[in-house]
Amino acid sequence: MRPRHKFITQHAAQPEATVLFAVVGNSPAVLTETIWALAQSRPAVIPDRVVVLTTSVGAVQIRSALFAPSASCAGRPVWDALRSTLEENGHDLDGRLRFGDTADDIRVFTAADPRHGCSRELDDIRDVHANNAVADFILEKLRAFTETP
Repeated sequence: MRPRHKFITQHAAQPEATVLFAVVGNSPAVLTETIWALAQSRPAVIPDRVVVLTTSVGAVQIRSALFAPSASCAGRPVWDALRSTLEENGHDLDGRLRFGDTADDIRVFTAADPRHGCSRELDDIRDVHANNAVADFILEKLRAFTETP
């Protein structure tokens, strides 16, 4: 059973969840800046979960920029530093802001390759075929979060 989110009707046994569903290109800072801005809003909005859709190149950059040790954060990953700073600023992150270096959290755009009879990850969106594949991919992933069983 898929989790229910606050923008659809809730079943009494299923708690609401706020999901930040983000399409990120080659600048992972967009994600951390968005989370920071949401946390500063009144009332603060701290997503329970983050799901990113991106290209294969974007996924590499996200993993490198957010989950690898960073000199600018005293050797800690940027994602860990962001979480710590939010907690230091009084935000309760217990069970919230779930995001990691997994295929469940970072989803790479794919397109069918009819000449080879397979699907492939997209490293860029260069043509109409790739653009249409990305649009379909986004709608499919978003539908999985919003459809009622």
